[in-house]
Amino acid sequence: MIIMSGANDKYGHFVEGWIKSVEANGYEYRLYDFGGLGQGIPVKKVTGKTPKTVSDIYKSKPRCLYDALAATKQTVVWTDIDARVVNKIPDPGDFDIGFLGKYRHDKVVKLKTGIVMVRPTFGAEVFMAEWIADGLGPDVRHEQHWLQRYARKHASLKKRDIGTVVTMNGIWVRLLDGSYLHELYNLEDCDRIPPDVKTIHFTGDYSLDPKDKNPMKEKIFERIKQAGSFS
Repeated sequence: MIIMSGANDKYGHFVEGWIKSVEANGYEYRLYDFGGLGQGIPVKKVTGKTPKTVSDIYKSKPRCLYDALAATKQTVVWTDIDARVVNKIPDPGDFDIGFLGKYRHDKVVKLKTGIVMVRPTFGAEVFMAEWIADGLGPDVRHEQHWLQRYARKHASLKKRDIGTVVTMNGIWVRLLDGSYLHELYNLEDCDRIPPDVKTIHFTGDYSLDPKDKNPMKEKIFERIKQAGSFS
């Protein structure tokens, strides 16, 4: 299993901590440079151009996933660069591609790409090819936008589907449960990190400027460091 991510220069100060957390749990990593990062695989080599907008970066994610899958012939796991791996990530081995399944207050199940697991299967290749071909158009804002449309077209997701495998257009899609990615929104969430969680990610509003000593961000990342497996 390979853990992968990508960043541009604005996210560069997250890279070292991400790498440490990946290696501390015994994984190799694959990093993509979305522009100005100065390390990793230039995304231009994968997509033919350097992303100019946030939307371009989001749309590059499927291409990078496909590139990593083709290059490594292993299960690849995407995490965002400001996430951290805190435990081993199990591969149940019974699906083609997996996304985080979130049950919302409006009783809708959304697929999120904060963590994506892609296995080296024919089904995964078929899905990735469609995601890339159909998900880069001007009517698609970002990679999750296309994913929600795909899910609505090919499935009627229920809360009970989270943690299971659902067939969508012949593809086995696993809805990863909250143990795969624990999202932190505030300081209180830091005191409720389950012991079996695999990755954690602060999804609240914080500045990307490393010089900005945002109290919430600083406290949350200090608390995350205390979780153990990285510095």
